[in-house]
Amino acid sequence: MTIRHAMALVPAVLLLAATGVLATQVEYVDPRDLIFVTDDKTGWVAGCDAISVVDSRNGRKIASSKNRWSPGRLAVTSDGGLALAPFTNNERLIAGMEYQPGGGSGRWRSFYVPAGIVWGSPVAIAPDDSVVLLVMGGRIEKHRVNEIRDGFLRSPVGSVAATGVSDLVFAAAGRRAYVVTAGGDVAILDTVRMVYEGGPIDYEPVHTPAVRRIRNTFSALSPDGRYLVINTGVAKVNVVDLEARSSHVLDTPGLKKTYGLAFDYAAPDSARLAVHGHTAVALYTFRPNGLELLDSLAVPGQIWPETPIGQEFERVGALAWTGTGDGLVAAIGGVQEFRIINVLPGAEPQLESRLDFDACELRLTGAYGYQFDVVTTNKPGMAPPPTATAIATASMTPTTPRHTPTAPLTPRATVATTSTPTPSPTPTASGTPTRAPVPLYLPLALSERCDPQHKRADVALVIDTSSSMTGQKLEDAKSAAVLFVGQMDLAPGRDQVAVVRYDREAEVVCELSRARAVIEAAIRGLAPRNWTHIDAGLWTALAELQSPRHLERNIPVMILLTDGVQTGTPGEEVRAAAEVRAAGVRLYTIGLGADVDAATLREMASDDSRYHFAPASADLARIYAEIASDIVCPAPAGGFWPRR
Repeated sequence: MTIRHAMALVPAVLLLAATGVLATQVEYVDPRDLIFVTDDKTGWVAGCDAISVVDSRNGRKIASSKNRWSPGRLAVTSDGGLALAPFTNNERLIAGMEYQPGGGSGRWRSFYVPAGIVWGSPVAIAPDDSVVLLVMGGRIEKHRVNEIRDGFLRSPVGSVAATGVSDLVFAAAGRRAYVVTAGGDVAILDTVRMVYEGGPIDYEPVHTPAVRRIRNTFSALSPDGRYLVINTGVAKVNVVDLEARSSHVLDTPGLKKTYGLAFDYAAPDSARLAVHGHTAVALYTFRPNGLELLDSLAVPGQIWPETPIGQEFERVGALAWTGTGDGLVAAIGGVQEFRIINVLPGAEPQLESRLDFDACELRLTGAYGYQFDVVTTNKPGMAPPPTATAIATASMTPTTPRHTPTAPLTPRATVATTSTPTPSPTPTASGTPTRAPVPLYLPLALSERCDPQHKRADVALVIDTSSSMTGQKLEDAKSAAVLFVGQMDLAPGRDQVAVVRYDREAEVVCELSRARAVIEAAIRGLAPRNWTHIDAGLWTALAELQSPRHLERNIPVMILLTDGVQTGTPGEEVRAAAEVRAAGVRLYTIGLGADVDAATLREMASDDSRYHFAPASADLARIYAEIASDIVCPAPAGGFWPRR
């Protein structure tokens, strides 16, 4: 097996920002080459007490978060640009490491977020990196990833009761998660509505003292999404059939114990399952009715102190595939904390040690490693590896995307230009060679202009003020709405604007008015509350547009903004929207963020062109400006020239 050459890293430079955030400047590393680990440092243990980022090609540490007491279970975004780890002690914080790009290099920064995290609990980030599941007291809470990046944990966007949660695994599509409990149950969670689907599925829990069970439960979702494999601590694993809602156990040939489990998602058609047996790592072909041993490799067994703290914190045998699927990373303890294992390709894959590494260079006399977790970007729903070669093409008219998603790291791809021999000119009868045709670019002068069908409108701004809008989203929504008002003609006899907020109820906070200061003050005074009764917002706005304040010569317009889905009776928002349209109101809908139901909002709008999606709240100003332009100056049939 050929190991790719390592990309050189610039020497680490520690930067201490004014906020006290530790940052490390590094050159770009392919996210598939990143390994994220956590370990502990005490009087008898040498470790980092931090999240560490390591290059899988050479075992070199790229960066570590600030030292704190025992960050535990890990989750990373699909691009490897953000890692989160709840603490295993009673500080109840979330540690974070985020990559911030800048040209060909960037920096890793670390941060902490106060939160009531359960000791040693798991954390899971959705495949689209929009939300994260955290175990808080007796509940699983759904939070927005971008808000955690801001360093402050706001109100959850959904939660559900749960106790003894030992693992959380998102399905590849992200609309479901599997909740594994220490008591021997697997629950299927609808992560959009945050409700359980049916009853729990029984499985055989880990054979370990109860105090260790949460930390020593590992699970892995099969690449086809049907089976969840869970360790038992002894020489067998559970296979939970998520479709049949049943489970059974399989023997693990070559192992006496079972801890960390990992499928290789870099090869989606693969059924390769790796299992950490504490003193050995085994590779199997997974079949629901049996495991076929392909190879195994002895590794040092982790050493844990026989102290109350050691027994309480113990997490044995964390394991992950490398992002490229060419190797495994196993927690092994001893003098070196982690081992990278090559998986040699072939009809009969073999395991061989590549290298061992420490998360920290600190070595204490007689000390040993004390690891918690290891993860990579090899996870359900991961994008396929970039194609080795691609044909470079050129477009006559460059296209600007409607929005550009922010990605901390962008996988590299090798671009190759295929050279095609130019055919020799063919002489004509006159002896003059025929020239090959080439594109001819001519200037094009357009004299299209907006021919407004009207200059007068009564507009109701219907704004979601549910708790999920707390913080930057609501602030950006207010700013965008104020900018929208600035584009309306509020001269006497012209446009009017009303403001309606909705959450657990709906309220007209500003009646139809031309008083700009009054309208803007109403917008800036919006505050978040609970629930998302979209239907109530629509009915309340419709009543205002049909009130005596509505000017008959003005067309009625409604702009609905939401970052979630209907609370209460499903379908009521669709029925309310139908009534709004039937009343002759032009209805625009805006969906903000990953939790909206785009199909429903598109159905609610007056037509497809009047539904807008805002990936982030920063996009709202642009969208409100587009809507203002459409109200004042509707596009002609077929659109303006570039869209015809």
